[in-house]
Amino acid sequence: MALTKREIEILNILTNSDNIDMEYLAEDFGVSLRTIRYSIENLNYYLKKYDFPVIDKNSKGILYQHEKFSLSNFLKKIESRDYKYLDIERVEYIYIYILFNTSRKLNIINLASLFQVSELTIKSDIKKLKDFLKSKDLSFRYNNIKGFYIDSSEIALRKEMIKIFMDKLFNFENTANKMNLFIDYQIKDILNNYIKQIDQNFLKNYLKDIESKLVENTSNEVFELLIIYFSIAILRINQNNIITQSDFYNTYIIRTKEYKILTENIDILEKKYDVHFNEEEILKLAEYFLGSHTYNYSYTFYENWIEVEILVRKLIGEVSKNCSVDISKDKLLFEGLLNHIKPTIYRIKNDIYLPNIGFEEILENCQELFFTVKNALIDVEKYIGHKIKDDEVALFTVHFKLAIDRIKEKVNEFSNVLFVCGSGYASSSLLAQELLDTFDINVVDLIPYYRLKDYNLKNIDFIISTVKIPETVKVEKEVIQVNVILSEKDKILLENKGFKRKKRTIGVTEILEVIEKEFENDDLEKIGDILTQKFSGQIYDNRKEKIIERRNKNLLDYLNKENIVIKEKETNWRNVVKIIGNILLEDGCIEESYIQSMKNLVDECGTFMVLNQRLMLLHAENNNDVFKTGVSFLKLNYPVTFPDNKKLMYIFGLSCLSKEEISETLNDLVTLAENDEFFSELERKNNQAEIHKTIKKYIERKI
Repeated sequence: MALTKREIEILNILTNSDNIDMEYLAEDFGVSLRTIRYSIENLNYYLKKYDFPVIDKNSKGILYQHEKFSLSNFLKKIESRDYKYLDIERVEYIYIYILFNTSRKLNIINLASLFQVSELTIKSDIKKLKDFLKSKDLSFRYNNIKGFYIDSSEIALRKEMIKIFMDKLFNFENTANKMNLFIDYQIKDILNNYIKQIDQNFLKNYLKDIESKLVENTSNEVFELLIIYFSIAILRINQNNIITQSDFYNTYIIRTKEYKILTENIDILEKKYDVHFNEEEILKLAEYFLGSHTYNYSYTFYENWIEVEILVRKLIGEVSKNCSVDISKDKLLFEGLLNHIKPTIYRIKNDIYLPNIGFEEILENCQELFFTVKNALIDVEKYIGHKIKDDEVALFTVHFKLAIDRIKEKVNEFSNVLFVCGSGYASSSLLAQELLDTFDINVVDLIPYYRLKDYNLKNIDFIISTVKIPETVKVEKEVIQVNVILSEKDKILLENKGFKRKKRTIGVTEILEVIEKEFENDDLEKIGDILTQKFSGQIYDNRKEKIIERRNKNLLDYLNKENIVIKEKETNWRNVVKIIGNILLEDGCIEESYIQSMKNLVDECGTFMVLNQRLMLLHAENNNDVFKTGVSFLKLNYPVTFPDNKKLMYIFGLSCLSKEEISETLNDLVTLAENDEFFSELERKNNQAEIHKTIKKYIERKI
């Protein structure tokens, strides 16, 4: 029988202890003595097989080893077929195996062979993997050439690959508590096999040379990150997976010495690895040298990502209040600022100057917005303990300017058209209807030529006319002349003016015919791929948009009535943390160690997560002690004094399995914290149902 995770854990206990009672193991694992005996027999079989000392037992049932050995050495030798993967382990392995696959075509058959399980089991694993990927805005795909692969933008895929390297390889090397899991060694092999395709010594020397020319030294952790990113970039480019998307931030990176030196020396890498780095690729390399260390674990700032997300949301909220349009729900703005704020804080804390960013030009064009953003950045300045210089404020301003322009463009997505005709009303109406059927436009009015002179054109974007407008008739809007019967030439002219053609409506029967012909099962991803290919240009692939919609759970999805507690008697802050934590513990969200982590965080950082002096969010880092995302809430009838002498009465607790799951929840907490009316009403509520109803009311009001 293959080794199980429990048996590896038993062996871990034995290798770190002198003598262990079998009854203790049975109690600790919640199984019978007979099960423990079977586990020891199975362990001894594999210990003998791989030439390691076996486990002995005395007459009293005490287990011991005559000769100790390193568990890690044993785990390194075990073959995959000798280990029984848990479902969650197999899904994780498949994900990383596919993501870092560079040559082999992967399908259900060879994955089933790899794990020695049925094809049905692999199909079930793939379904779980698809659900998992939804939370990361990644997609699981299959085609006849590549087999299984993970799909997203190239930048997003590389970020995910870096995160896995830092979590599973770099952190693995430095964290002793991960050494007892067989799956970690398997994943480490995948990552090492991937990266060993690059000559690491050559790359290290190359990066050291770049550093010397920059006259700068980075920490060991950052240097490791650079090696990983450069290795991934070379391998991805070699597979023709190239960054092509541009970023406004590139305008400023291109002026830096990092970009200049990398450009001058990139040919060394290109010759060594037979690849070509385009400008976007070089800009991304320079960005990492500038301090975009999103996954650099040596900086506390990057660990406190929840605080950073809330800072960004508050910043957007403050600026949005003073804008002519509502930018508070702009996802591109949020993601852009989240990525921008990290290297910005790194630069500010390390006094790195970003030269020649065109500050004067930005101030000249967006003066009012600049000062709005500058005032809104006060909370960020308090958080990092540094004043933000005007050139950095200018970069934030550009993000907001782009967001405002996006909103305005979206408002005007359908052009307002005034239709001017010279022929009969009936034929003109038919032409207007044809325009509506062909293009995404809004026909405001249909008028005869003689009325144009006196028509109010304030809300009109274009005039479309079937007659030539004499030069003597002065109109402020652009006039587009078309034929009474719309020709293809007319349609091309309108397209060139920026009008978007409507896509033809596809009948349900056409889609059903494809499904009936091609499929015998319900593999919706494959169906989506074929439909997109067959009806190219007539339908658009909106699956990623739907993923984003599905994953945006809000506070109400995680906070139920049972997770709300009212504390009527006076207490202290440590007991508050315990109450908040116990709610999550009883809901199956966390292990008890997570509660201690929350206490430690308050001890170390004080009330770092107080929102608007009234509401506090308690949470901690997930050290493999979070089982699911959850929220708890505590209302105190008497204020409790926290470190920093903060007196609080409303406390939320949070356990988080992934960042993506709680994005909207954090937004809800910021919204509640800034609503005076919410707190006035909450103060009067004295039972779980009323409190839950009040929170629901103000969250739904926001929606």
